Amino acid sequence: MKGWVFNASPLILLGKINQLRLIEVLSPDFRIPLPVVEEIGAGPPSDPNHNRS
Repeated sequence: MKGWVFNASPLILLGKINQLRLIEVLSPDFRIPLPVVEEIGAGPPSDPNHNRS
């Protein structure tokens, strides 16, 4: 497999500082597994990404 696979922590942190674009800059071929998307979407209701999956 080529490219990067992300877990929730770096995505959450990059999102908090408005730098999610860095993912594609650093690795144009990346994957975010469905369980990671679900984990981020299940965050606290105060999180802007809550239930956004």
